[in-house]
Amino acid sequence: MDDYEKGVGYKLKSRLRLLRLIVYYSAAGIVIYYFILSSLAPVRYVRTINRTYSHDTLSAAIPDMRLLTDSLYLNLTARRSFAVARTKMATSDSLGLALNLTDSTLALEIKGVTVRSIPVISYRAASSLDGIDHYAMTSLVSEPFIIHSSESTIPKEPIMVTIAPRDTAEASRRPNIVPDTS
Repeated sequence: MDDYEKGVGYKLKSRLRLLRLIVYYSAAGIVIYYFILSSLAPVRYVRTINRTYSHDTLSAAIPDMRLLTDSLYLNLTARRSFAVARTKMATSDSLGLALNLTDSTLALEIKGVTVRSIPVISYRAASSLDGIDHYAMTSLVSEPFIIHSSESTIPKEPIMVTIAPRDTAEASRRPNIVPDTS
């Protein structure tokens, strides 16, 4: 090997090393950029909620701004928004799920009537929710959340409703219908 071939090999290795460093630093930069944006996304969302549902936009409805710091008033507005949301849900939809975090209960409701209620044993709230103004939160949840579409992996199977025969003679006259379970 002459000196020329050694120099070309060295230049090729140094260029490959430089290319490898560029790829590594670019990948690290993309990962860091992703983490920064994913940590800023909740902050921007909280800011948007506070701006949209803030008491400043509805200041005409509040006679005294000192009420916004009164704990009794805040508790009453939270209970009122929960009741308003349940009423709207009862009038608009036949089936609803009401989550009451103050009482730690989850209730299944049909047309506003509680069919089944279970206690919520434990729950965790995201720390980004701490930045939402209390008035904005109660204004936000005073409307029921509506699911417009859903997907499932469990197939629907038809339910057959049959009326039981009165006696054995009527049962023998009916044809045997086997439900489709395929």
